[in-house]
Amino acid sequence: MHVVKEFYDPQGHIYASSFVQTQKGLLMDVWGGGIAQPENIDAVMDHCFEQIEKNQLNHWLCDVCNIEGDFAQIVQSAEAGLKRILEAGKVEKFAFISRRVNNAERMQVTSMLRQYGVEVQTFASLARALEWLVVPSIEEDIWDEAELLTY
Repeated sequence: MHVVKEFYDPQGHIYASSFVQTQKGLLMDVWGGGIAQPENIDAVMDHCFEQIEKNQLNHWLCDVCNIEGDFAQIVQSAEAGLKRILEAGKVEKFAFISRRVNNAERMQVTSMLRQYGVEVQTFASLARALEWLVVPSIEEDIWDEAELLTY
């Protein structure tokens, strides 16, 4: 996975970073500390849309553990960008990383994702979220097609 873009506020602090793993079809954005301003959210959402389209990504991980501010305003700011991404129909699975208690705003985003047929889960750790997003489950046919390795 490699950093595609870092987003800086006027003071030069990183407020979000975007990572892509094209082989796994994965986009990951990690929000840093600081208050999330509407224009910052728009910039990240526009970038996510571009990356999903350009790289044919279908798994999206969003780490909001360190995001600060009024979540109702954050979700309102992100809603148009998220809808544009979902209408493109590429995202199949979405994972939140958050250590906060589930709230109405996250439930609103989760509901919107599900309306577009996206599987959604919330995790407290990056490892569990990545496992859910990119490791095939036992029931998937990919295991039957996997090459057998002997040592």
